[in-house]
Amino acid sequence: MASIFIYNRTRGKCVELSTPRIEDADIAQLKSSLPSNLEGISFASPLDSFEDKTVPELRLEDRESRVAEYLKSIGNKLEQLQQVPGAIRFYDLAFRLSGSSEVLMMKARALSQYGQADQATRLLNRLADKHPEAPEPHFMYGKLALSRADYTQARIHFTEAQKRLRENNIEHKQLADVLAIYERFVAIYLDRDQLFTRDLAQEDCITEIRRLRQRTQTLMHDIRGDSKAEIQGMVFFLETQDKIFEKWLDEMGAARAEEPV
Repeated sequence: MASIFIYNRTRGKCVELSTPRIEDADIAQLKSSLPSNLEGISFASPLDSFEDKTVPELRLEDRESRVAEYLKSIGNKLEQLQQVPGAIRFYDLAFRLSGSSEVLMMKARALSQYGQADQATRLLNRLADKHPEAPEPHFMYGKLALSRADYTQARIHFTEAQKRLRENNIEHKQLADVLAIYERFVAIYLDRDQLFTRDLAQEDCITEIRRLRQRTQTLMHDIRGDSKAEIQGMVFFLETQDKIFEKWLDEMGAARAEEPV
């Protein structure tokens, strides 16, 4: 029977994930999508593989629900390490064992990061049809729209996600915090684009650009002080936009705006 081993050399422990529904073909696909020197995952027992005997303790886990949870956590970790093809393989295996919509959502997120927007959208469509009350698909729709710089659609989907948040749901509370940042991010770009459609006098335009720049700097400050990895990538785009606002002000002969926080 094929097995996947998760080990920790520091703690000297290993869990063997084994169930008849994990087949040799699955192991072959996982091996092909992961670097050979990746620590913490093995397809042969570390008790036999490591000459230094740093992993002497082995525990077997053969309950499908628990195996699926382990596989999901491995996929999530691989996604964080930018090993997205491997993450998708583990999510697929976890979904086969659990049928969890949460796993499909995680796979859709990984697909979008991997540049497979069409596949991610098809997966999200399935989830939205099956769980019309769930905010997560709309949040992901919004992120996909954001990746296309379609700020109008992004705002629409983030608003739909906001409507579906349940106050007493802990996971929704975490999502609400992230959504608030995304909504502020999108609003800056929408308001920036509207500058070009408004017939503003130069002084009024300068005032609006200064306000937008201040909002941009404040959002950068808030993101830098937040531990959520989900939002850290926004800083690069905000820094770029901040420089553009500064350039516009200089070109218009405006006094230098406040320096970034």
